[in-house]
Amino acid sequence: MSRVWIQAPRNAVGKPVAELLEHPLLRLAREMYPGQPVQCKTMLEFFRGRLRVLDVRSENHCPASETDLLDWIAAGLQYGALLKEESPDLVEQILEECGDGILRGVRKGVRQLIAKAGGLAPARLLPQLKLWQKTYHDLEQPRFYGEELARVVYFADFAVWIPWTCCA
Repeated sequence: MSRVWIQAPRNAVGKPVAELLEHPLLRLAREMYPGQPVQCKTMLEFFRGRLRVLDVRSENHCPASETDLLDWIAAGLQYGALLKEESPDLVEQILEECGDGILRGVRKGVRQLIAKAGGLAPARLLPQLKLWQKTYHDLEQPRFYGEELARVVYFADFAVWIPWTCCA
């Protein structure tokens, strides 16, 4: 997380103005996928679509309450399943882009989290995603807006991966 904030000014050099004026959630998501252009583009489409559906009109606003997180998780599960069904070649490109080592770890992590959650219901996944975030990203409760956005990106991204790597 801190890497993203520290590198943001350097990464802004040479970017189109439209990209610089994107919602901070999109800028944060873009930074999450270095060296993974297919996954980055795919996830940015998801986040842009969600921001449109949620009618987010300000960079200072992004639904990130407990209830909103449940909606982000549900939308991520749905998006991942839709892509797996309608665009299996795209999902395969993303999996190849990650490489076998990362993919093995992701599959293992997804299966463990689902087992601990006892299912795929967003209300069951949310507490486990919070524990996962605390363990792997050293973030418990967001202290500022940027951390709220990071939590949305992490949880939604994880949810999208569930149908790609497991059982949804």
